[in-house]
Amino acid sequence: MKNEKLCQLITHPGWYLRPFTLADAPAVVEIMRASSLANLGYADVTLEEMLSDWTAPGMDLEATARVLVDEQGQIIGYCDVWDPEAPHVNKWCWIEIRHDLWDQALALEMLSWSEQAARARLHLAPEGARVVLGYGLNTKEVRYKKMLDAAGFECVRHYHRMQIDLAKEPDKPVLNGFEVRPMRYPQEFPMAVSAIQEGFRDHWGHIERDEQESLAHWQHTVDNDPHFDPKLWFFAFAGEQLAGFCYCKPGISEDPEMGWVSQLAVMRPYRRQGLGKALLQHAFYELYQRDRRKVALGVDAASLTNATHLYESAGMHIVRQYDTYHKELRPGKDLSTQELDNTE
Repeated sequence: MKNEKLCQLITHPGWYLRPFTLADAPAVVEIMRASSLANLGYADVTLEEMLSDWTAPGMDLEATARVLVDEQGQIIGYCDVWDPEAPHVNKWCWIEIRHDLWDQALALEMLSWSEQAARARLHLAPEGARVVLGYGLNTKEVRYKKMLDAAGFECVRHYHRMQIDLAKEPDKPVLNGFEVRPMRYPQEFPMAVSAIQEGFRDHWGHIERDEQESLAHWQHTVDNDPHFDPKLWFFAFAGEQLAGFCYCKPGISEDPEMGWVSQLAVMRPYRRQGLGKALLQHAFYELYQRDRRKVALGVDAASLTNATHLYESAGMHIVRQYDTYHKELRPGKDLSTQELDNTE
């Protein structure tokens, strides 16, 4: 199947893939939400959230996104490859077909388009670097798992959704000499983005990105996020030194009433001093003040920093699992974090 602007399907003659445009967004998101409701019992995306993704810096929709159209021109599916940021070594794809029309052969043909679109962008990655195509899914999405297995993808990582139910107001955390305060937005936003980069450095799969490009992406994200609240972005200081960082949301697209801990990180010199748990408890306390009685987060099930143990010790429990699949597009040097670097 050639990566052309219009692509006739082999599995369903009369159906074809054509370039996605923002005018197609409402119809595509409706299919995504209906599919999620049917498969999982909840709608996991909103139109605002997807428009933010589709308009992110570096997006080339004509090259990376297609809609599936039937004989009458009605949109019945969507496929893409997500690859807006340098160094372009981890690309992600997504396949969506109207729930009542799901067909394994059709899904594989659409996934093939995404893979070829990703291969057409191999030249963007540094020479000699390993490039992979990724796919993430809820472990309950069995038919997507079968699709990925048939296409030669390999499950490489498990992630957990962990949650705590706050039946009463949490105690304020013991800070042990650290000072915790909200981010001063917008002047401290660049420091927050740097802290995010530093905090993710010890996460499996992390890839170093250009600081200014990363800042532009984050600015676009918060500018288009209805849940963004700078008062829920917290810095922890040891004197004048940044010791830790945590940012939260008062809601997520799936459940606007659920507090969400997006990231919690303690800088290397300040670990094993109780700061991680204190930041988490601070997040619980602040979200409770906003009438959030459930708080959740996502975590690598095999976290290199043993984050799962920290969250369990704070009273959180596993409620859901997600799996990450990879398919190698080009062998080479792996630029992503695979293990902790203890040389610093």
